[in-house]
Amino acid sequence: MMYEVIDMLWDYLYGKIKPSDFEGFANNVYACVLEYMVGEELTDEQSEFYKNNFPEGDINSLHWEILAWASYLLLELTAIHGGRMNLTSLNSVTLLILPK
Repeated sequence: MMYEVIDMLWDYLYGKIKPSDFEGFANNVYACVLEYMVGEELTDEQSEFYKNNFPEGDINSLHWEILAWASYLLLELTAIHGGRMNLTSLNSVTLLILPK
């Protein structure tokens, strides 16, 4: 999953895809990161995405940190270009992007 997200960032940089191509994916990945990091509740669609893409114990904490950074960039690109963001809790987002 981590490589898929990073590949999307490169594809965007090289003009191969646009943010609307990864809007749903970005929202689902970021929701999964929030669930892992701060226990954010997932929708049914996001829970299914989590179950299909993040088998239990498949990735370690360092990979989650990298995935948090990369998925946030995808989500930020989505927002910059007027795409949909499914953020329900601003406090959870703040916890992820502001180190203490």
